[in-house]
Amino acid sequence: RWGEGGRYPIQFRDGKFRGPLELGSIEDVRISMLDRIGRGDLDGDGIEDAAVVLVHDPGGTATYYVLLAVINQSGTPDQRGDALPLGVKIQVGAISIEEGKIFVEVVRPSSADPSAAPARRIKESYKLVAGRLERADFFR
Repeated sequence: RWGEGGRYPIQFRDGKFRGPLELGSIEDVRISMLDRIGRGDLDGDGIEDAAVVLVHDPGGTATYYVLLAVINQSGTPDQRGDALPLGVKIQVGAISIEEGKIFVEVVRPSSADPSAAPARRIKESYKLVAGRLERADFFR
């Protein structure tokens, strides 16, 4: 699901989507799934869930990265909560799930970095709270 409130369903093919995000829109967008997937139990039911990062390229200068939590519901993937923005002009490293939290290694620009060369490496964690993804902790 994508869009305002995470309510617009889109269908990926080979990890990619290209088309309008709103009914009736003539503007095509490109969304792709990073090849890194975090796997582990997010909801405490003992079944492996997933965390994925989508890359939204609207065709301009900025590329947007968003995090999704996907719960395994008897073999059917179920996105929980809205897509959580990770930012723009970042680099995403490893994604993992441990003890119900999603850990994402991110390289972000600091105020001293040129915008095209982010150099601040951070490990961030996120968790599902009442069906929503929220930031949990910061690690350096």
